[in-house]
Amino acid sequence: MVADPILCEGETLDSAEYLTICYELHHNLLPELADMKLVEFDRGEDEVRRGQ
Repeated sequence: MVADPILCEGETLDSAEYLTICYELHHNLLPELADMKLVEFDRGEDEVRRGQ
């Protein structure tokens, strides 16, 4: 699965909002979830997989 934010139908973001969400996702949330072994986050491939 690609590590991009998922938006609800009809939801839009301006470029600043999108960058903020991507930053939070890639630099805060996904690494924390990976530390807890809930996901495997491959930063180089920009992919997320279910953890153990």
